[in-house]
Amino acid sequence: MQKEKIMLIEDDLELQKLIQEYLENYDYLCEVFSKPKEAIAEYTKNSKEYTLIILDLGLPEMDGFDVMQNIKKICNVPPDFRDKKIKKIKHRKIG
Repeated sequence: MQKEKIMLIEDDLELQKLIQEYLENYDYLCEVFSKPKEAIAEYTKNSKEYTLIILDLGLPEMDGFDVMQNIKKICNVPPDFRDKKIKKIKHRKIG
């Protein structure tokens, strides 16, 4: 059986490593990106390989909402926010 693949976009290297180890302990493949533009390029080429994207909203090159807008253009799947504060502002940023 093939493992499910998760894309992690996080610029904090310590947090990135912690999340990656956690996911791999639960038998997921975790592809890690620090730079959002590289993640978007990878997703553009291989979107069907990923089951889930875990995304930091505060990234250096562009914020997480911009990343979501780019991903939404590739695959029109609505984001799922796990933070109530974020839910309040999501409609203003990504529609």
